[in-house]
Amino acid sequence: MQTFKDVFIKLDDKSIVDFISKVTDNVKSYWSRSYESEENSKYLGEIAFSFKRSGDSILPDAGLSIFQKENNTWYIPNVVPLEKGQLSYDEYNAIITDFYNSCLTPVALELDIDVEITSDSLTAEDVVGTKAGNLLEQFSSLANKSTGSSHPSDQKRWFAFILETCKQNKYVNSSDLARVLCEQGWSENSAQKLVIEYEFARDLITYMEQ
Repeated sequence: MQTFKDVFIKLDDKSIVDFISKVTDNVKSYWSRSYESEENSKYLGEIAFSFKRSGDSILPDAGLSIFQKENNTWYIPNVVPLEKGQLSYDEYNAIITDFYNSCLTPVALELDIDVEITSDSLTAEDVVGTKAGNLLEQFSSLANKSTGSSHPSDQKRWFAFILETCKQNKYVNSSDLARVLCEQGWSENSAQKLVIEYEFARDLITYMEQ
């Protein structure tokens, strides 16, 4: 299924200020530094380095900010539309890819800095892990989708999936799980009910283990 791309900048012992300064000096085409957005972040107590892209016939105006994630790794958590309410997956990914290719990569190569961009697709295995992904697919393919997990056989397969994710101690994003379930044929309403069941069972198992 389609998902939003992420960008990570791994600086190690290098300076984020020097890197951003170099990026600012070398921004290409539609991109420019957005100091106003940076001031707003400072007001909220966060350090951010912001850029904006002027819209064209293909993509709308948009802005993005680079925040610290952990240690000396920085990332872009979101791309924000400046002239419309919401970006599609294709628009979001095209904008962040353009920034990565035209603004970040040339400077990263020059300064020997590791900059990564993630894929725009997400599988069930990416969301819940390989074994749990197989169990989830078995549940979805065999379950009566009008009754959810209530039938004893379906419930057994559903519980096996939940236990496997807990055994792996893998964090599962609820929104991603709901999207996977919809991709596997569940209605949006049924997927949301299953996610609620999943969260309750996971929290109960975690509580019992403590």
